Amino acid sequence: MNAQHIAWQEDGSERRALWQADSGARVPSRMQTARELDAEIDRWVYVGDSTNDQVMFAHFPHSVGVANIRRFEAQLTHPPRWITQAERGTGFAELATHLLRGRG
Repeated sequence: MNAQHIAWQEDGSERRALWQADSGARVPSRMQTARELDAEIDRWVYVGDSTNDQVMFAHFPHSVGVANIRRFEAQLTHPPRWITQAERGTGFAELATHLLRGRG
């Protein structure tokens, strides 16, 4: 599996692949989580920061690039739908804050 196209779930010390965009590796996600990710894709957010995230940006309706993705914008065939103001981990924290505010 190519890690750049995989959605991950962390469970304590265990990291499991949930979904792989370009290989149909949805079976492990169903086996490990008893969930059909494509059926609830609108409930997931994919976050990336580089050109290697394009496959996931294209697939997920809620895709977010942290601000350092801007330096690659001209190279992106499939950009994220939203871009944070901050870069790297701070950009991820910005997104998390925004999502948590929406939970009310």
